[in-house]
Amino acid sequence: MEDALLAGDSFLRGVFDAIPVHLFIVDHDVRIMHLNAAVRDDLGLDLEKVHRMRAGKVLHCVNEPQAAAGCGRSAACDDCVIRIAVANAIQGSRTRRKEVCMESEAGGVKKTLKFQVTASPFQYREKPFVLLVLEPSAN
Repeated sequence: MEDALLAGDSFLRGVFDAIPVHLFIVDHDVRIMHLNAAVRDDLGLDLEKVHRMRAGKVLHCVNEPQAAAGCGRSAACDDCVIRIAVANAIQGSRTRRKEVCMESEAGGVKKTLKFQVTASPFQYREKPFVLLVLEPSAN
């Protein structure tokens, strides 16, 4: 499925990979279907390893391990800007440049990730998907 999203058009794949911000194609449950070169280069993520994983797990959200079912299932997830933006996009509403401040922990190191989120809806083979754009914030 992820290969089918951009595989048919090398021009579109090239454009997608040339964009210098983090781009993800996600489903309604914020599961990663595709990502661009900026994500691979900046975050060291490989699509084969993160395909169909929820974004909170991939970004090491500190709330993700609080629920047995993982990302999207803890009490804090109800207020997650990314999850809300994706849910709104699935319903057809675009979110533009919403500020996110997310606590992350990887390898015992906690840090705060700050970025602007844009979530844009689209359909592929009659199924809803979201183009999720994460731009690092200046501060």
